[in-house]
Amino acid sequence: MKFLRLPFIYWLLLNAIPFVGFELHSATIKTGSFFYLGLLTVITSGIWLFYCLSFFIKQKTSPNPNHTPQQLVTSGPYKISRNPMYLGFLDISIGLFFIFGNWGFLGAAIAFFFITDRYTIVKEEKLLSELFPQTWQQYCRHVRRWI
Repeated sequence: MKFLRLPFIYWLLLNAIPFVGFELHSATIKTGSFFYLGLLTVITSGIWLFYCLSFFIKQKTSPNPNHTPQQLVTSGPYKISRNPMYLGFLDISIGLFFIFGNWGFLGAAIAFFFITDRYTIVKEEKLLSELFPQTWQQYCRHVRRWI
């Protein structure tokens, strides 16, 4: 089940399903308030993802869940959420829902949330608690899993 430990990959696949369905039905995008809200959400969430990634780079550790982390990242956006990158992926799916008006993207967001929350994060947190026992416990007391 290593597949479920690669959130970016299953996020892409979950969002590819409604996108392909949208393209196959030759639906048109209607520009309006929701379109621009979605566009703003996708752009800001993309920037947010790179911002979050920069903290892994600064601390010379990998954001890849299949690699053993060298350090626990607790600064920047990680002060308000233990999983700000997953929040970014979730927000992009919601933004795509607003852009395309396709309920499949909202379904992808919900599926991504549950798979990530119930499987991926559980595995990651177990590893982090083993590698950084005291620091991890203190961090969890002050920072929530999502928001």
